[in-house]
Amino acid sequence: MKPGKGDLFDRARFNLAEFLAAEQTVRIQRAVLKSEGQVPDDRFFENAAVNRGVMVKVSNDLKEVVKWLEIRPANKAPAGDHQTPAPKP
Repeated sequence: MKPGKGDLFDRARFNLAEFLAAEQTVRIQRAVLKSEGQVPDDRFFENAAVNRGVMVKVSNDLKEVVKWLEIRPANKAPAGDHQTPAPKP
């Protein structure tokens, strides 16, 4: 059996998904950024968690995770947000 494969590894990921769902007091987005090949079947954990109400994304692509979390640089306003700075006294 290859490392990271098999029932024990799957069960651990399933248990983590259940734990996140049970401990969730508010719905927040979570992202898991993993190294290439670190987790062989990342969709198993993601699906198990999402099916239990956890908003989670697992990826090895930083741009994908940042887009999914809707993170933007602090100095960038969202499109259509044309706030004018308050006048200085």
